[in-house]
Amino acid sequence: MLFINQNDYPHIPYPTELEHPDSFNATKGTVKTSGCGLCSACMVVDLLTLDKLELMDCLEMSVKNKANMEPGTDMLILGPVFAKKYKLTMTTSNKIKDVIKCLQNGGAVIANPGGDQKEKDYIGVFTHGGHYIVIADYNKETEEFLILDPSYSKNKFKTKGRKGKVREAAPLVYAKADLLIKECSNRDPGFYLFTRKEDNKTIKR
Repeated sequence: MLFINQNDYPHIPYPTELEHPDSFNATKGTVKTSGCGLCSACMVVDLLTLDKLELMDCLEMSVKNKANMEPGTDMLILGPVFAKKYKLTMTTSNKIKDVIKCLQNGGAVIANPGGDQKEKDYIGVFTHGGHYIVIADYNKETEEFLILDPSYSKNKFKTKGRKGKVREAAPLVYAKADLLIKECSNRDPGFYLFTRKEDNKTIKR
């Protein structure tokens, strides 16, 4: 199972938020600061196909298709592009039951946690701002989701508001449904569902 950590790539420029050309993201953004969507896309391709989407190729794909105009990566733009290239189907949902169906049908999911929720004094577990993570599997018996977090570090889930919220088997992370629902409740869509076209098992909404 491929795992890509964006923290390993501070040296690769990835300009985003190009609608504000003088912003930090546009002038100094890198894969480390803004590339969670790129890493997630590469990991999904690895999970669902026999092909490999290289990080630099994914970055070029994002720039070419202008998925980098806002801060980070717009998965509504990048998702369909890499899905088409690798014969995948992408749908979106805000429902955890659709996430489970997708995984049980052999698919993979990119979740979009929205970060801290100030009105509820909630500290985001996967991010304080915005982030993409890959949900690779679901264990029906333990009710745990297997997560590939592109910004994983040994101390990330040991800080205030995060400690005890996930189970770690570095670099893998395991979480329950209620946490994922909460984390993505301030995003729409919260989940991007990918399945192989040849499976003919796309998620129907």
